[in-house]
Amino acid sequence: MEIPIPLEFSHGCLFNPARPEQIFILEQDGPLACEVNLQTKKVRALRIEGEGNYFYGHGVFIRQGELLLTTEVHGPEKKGKIV
Repeated sequence: MEIPIPLEFSHGCLFNPARPEQIFILEQDGPLACEVNLQTKKVRALRIEGEGNYFYGHGVFIRQGELLLTTEVHGPEKKGKIV
């Protein structure tokens, strides 16, 4: 199966334990992520808010898939955060 995604530098791929058809793909050093439904092949692009804010390509689902935490870099100071 091939599903085109609108990411320039995709890095992390996260499977949702509560929804096996759903994955998230994160850019490394980029403002975009994608939610992909493997059954319908629909892709929803997600953009991180704020100038100079970027995903860092890693994340994890917690609370049995209810919440997604991502590593991010924020602002010109490049402060790392888990959000």
